[in-house]
Amino acid sequence: MDLVAIQLEEAKRRLNDLGVQYSVEFTRPYSRSFVVDELSWYVVRQRQQADGSFCLLAAAKMGKEVF
Repeated sequence: MDLVAIQLEEAKRRLNDLGVQYSVEFTRPYSRSFVVDELSWYVVRQRQQADGSFCLLAAAKMGKEVF
């Protein structure tokens, strides 16, 4: 099952529908100068554990950079 590049809520719904256990880790930019949308998270990495559960890494959608 490929969950990369879809919204986190959709990925969680799919896993719950299949009865698969999962955990979620979050990543953010180091610099506070980057604008992120804290309400819009996407799966950027997935890893299936030996027990069949999934570990998802989620990142917030980045805002537009205007120079």
